[in-house]
Amino acid sequence: TQFATGSTFKLYVLAELASQVAAGQRRWSDVVPLGVRNHSSAGTQNWPLDTPVTLQTLATWMISVSDNAATDALMRELGRDAVEGKLAAIGHSAPDKALPMLTTVEAFALKSNPALRARFEKASEAGQRELLTSERAALSYSAIDMSHLGSGPVAIDSVEWFASPADTALLLNNLRRSNSQTTRDIMAVNSGIGPAAAGKWRYLGYKGGSEPGVISMSFLTQSKAGDWYAISGSWNNPAKDIDNAQFVSLMTRLLDSV
Repeated sequence: TQFATGSTFKLYVLAELASQVAAGQRRWSDVVPLGVRNHSSAGTQNWPLDTPVTLQTLATWMISVSDNAATDALMRELGRDAVEGKLAAIGHSAPDKALPMLTTVEAFALKSNPALRARFEKASEAGQRELLTSERAALSYSAIDMSHLGSGPVAIDSVEWFASPADTALLLNNLRRSNSQTTRDIMAVNSGIGPAAAGKWRYLGYKGGSEPGVISMSFLTQSKAGDWYAISGSWNNPAKDIDNAQFVSLMTRLLDSV
């Protein structure tokens, strides 16, 4: 089943960055200006836009604290087309739901602008891409009206990043097969679960996503016997908030069962 997965999509950005580094197109140590501002950016909130940061720093913020500005900065550097190409190369069971891949600023702006969102929802993929270009000013950070985003789920069935657990398993396996120690280290900064449960694994990489009505948790794990597992789950409710604590408890029990 296709679920809204929130920030789990950032693993596609990480996978494309790892591929470009492996191909010699970029280095983890490449320095770029931050250049982007957004809400829910714990690593970069209020930083000067000309702050120089490495690609590895951006990727670590993006995955470990789900920093949205860092994510959009990487999307700018890598290119939307390149990240979408990575999704296609990995495989996705419903690309019509997954594309176009929004930046986090675009998602916030669409959710906070009912009229523009209605146009986006009715458009074909080509029409959505045209809207993202023609309405660039209305989809900027300064245009976001947070007053439209504080009262429960907003358009989680239309303005989101969608994947099934099987799609996410393919993505996690691609990250595993990249054999990039830097990528694995980035994914392991935040385990997503308590230290006792995390300590049962030789390796545990994690990325989650949440917003009102959405929670998703995905793990790339290696047992102490050396076996690899992709473990992913999501819970959506378009009518009300999710019980995040209950879901974390269920996913922790699932990891313990594995």
